[in-house]
Amino acid sequence: MDKKELKTRLSGVIAPLTTPFRDDESLDYDAVAENIEKYNATGLAGYMPLGSNGEFRSLVEGESLEMVSLIRRLTPASKALIVGAGRESAYSAAEFSKKAAALGADFVSVLTPFYFKDLLTDEGLFRYFVYIAEKSPVPVLIYNAPRFTGGLCLSPELIRRLGHHENIVGMKDTSENDISEYLKATEDLDFVVLAGTIKKFMSGLEAGAVGAVLACADYIPEECCRVYELFEAGKISEARGLYSQVAETSAKWSGKAGVPGVKKAMDHFGFRGGLPRLPLTEA
Repeated sequence: MDKKELKTRLSGVIAPLTTPFRDDESLDYDAVAENIEKYNATGLAGYMPLGSNGEFRSLVEGESLEMVSLIRRLTPASKALIVGAGRESAYSAAEFSKKAAALGADFVSVLTPFYFKDLLTDEGLFRYFVYIAEKSPVPVLIYNAPRFTGGLCLSPELIRRLGHHENIVGMKDTSENDISEYLKATEDLDFVVLAGTIKKFMSGLEAGAVGAVLACADYIPEECCRVYELFEAGKISEARGLYSQVAETSAKWSGKAGVPGVKKAMDHFGFRGGLPRLPLTEA
């Protein structure tokens, strides 16, 4: 996949799909299907199940694979399917990546391992991602999310080094670093950067990010997509104005509430958020 094709495939707003649960803690597949059918009618560029918003660490593997299978069946080929495949070992992440690819994933997103954070080095992390990339049948996106990895943040220098691998094609950045640092570090590579938070959405686009993975796209997808469309059309002032409204809505519903807040917002805006799975509780 060359750089032009890669940018086209991942450009725009991607929804990090939630996983709805019922009162008895079981997974509500009907709710998943209903949400996807509604999302398909929007301008979303793709879906990212089994990430942080998908509570992937609360699922058993069978549920994860059933989610991928269901979402793939319902997702048109025009929308990218990026499946979360982060695990604490390179071997387990690679094995899950193979299973996700077999079910139709277009990409896998790999969260930085962190359980042995104090023992991890840049060399160990480099070898971790390269091992997965060399085993995965589909391209790999790095998920840089210090909030969920005990504060472990991948440096622009390490990202640049990883970006030279032909099967490591981009990253989702939710760190506190300036997103432009990652863009500058990889500007001459076949590598894309996606903003991973609403705070980085507009600044990311202005710095050269191809799009964003936004939790608020789970409940106000059309507004998020419109910000991107206005920006791409060169209507920067209008894009910034609408972005401010979207950011305000995001702060109100899911800012500090996290996944439970996203699910509550989905219920409010006509989607099916459902309950989180314990130990998370309803917002």
